[in-house]
Amino acid sequence: MQLEKEVVSGIIQGVFTLVAAIITTVAGIAAAYYLTFKNDSERHRLEKAQAFRELFNNFNERFDKLNKRLNKVVEISARYDKTSAAEAFNSLSRKQKAAVQDYLNLCTEEYYWSRKEGNIIDSIVWEAWEAGIKDYLNAVAIWYYFKDQREHSISSYYGFFSVNWVIEKLNS
Repeated sequence: MQLEKEVVSGIIQGVFTLVAAIITTVAGIAAAYYLTFKNDSERHRLEKAQAFRELFNNFNERFDKLNKRLNKVVEISARYDKTSAAEAFNSLSRKQKAAVQDYLNLCTEEYYWSRKEGNIIDSIVWEAWEAGIKDYLNAVAIWYYFKDQREHSISSYYGFFSVNWVIEKLNS
C-alpha cells in the first residue's frame, strides 16, 4: 500500500512538473510572440513616420519652388473667365506652363501618398493641401490645364481625377 501511494504521488508530481513545464513553455512562446509583434508594430510606426517626414519635406520644397510662378499664373488668370480659359493658359510663358504641369504632378503625388499607398500623409495635412488645390483651381489657366489633362490623360494621375471634388471642380 505504501508503495502504491509513493507511485501515485510520483505520478502526480510528474504530472504537475509536466503541466508546469508546458505552462512555462507556452508563456515563453506567448511573450516572445508579443515582444516580436510589438517591436514589428513599433518599427512599422517609426518607418511610416520617417516616410511621412521625407514626403512632407519633399512636397513642401517642391511647392515652395513653384509658388512664385503659380501666383503669377493666378494673377494672369484673373484677367480671364472660364469661357476664355484656353486663351489664359496659352498666354502663359513656357516656365509658367511648366509650373502648372509640375503643380498637377505634385497634387497627384500628394493624393497618391495620402489615399492610396498606406495613408502615409496624415488626413489633416491632406485636407490643408486639398484646400490649397481647390483655391488654385479657381485660377482659370490652372483649371483649364487640369481639365485638359483629365480629358486626355486620366489614367496617368493615380486616381486623382476620379475624386468627387476634383470632378465637380473641373466640371464647374
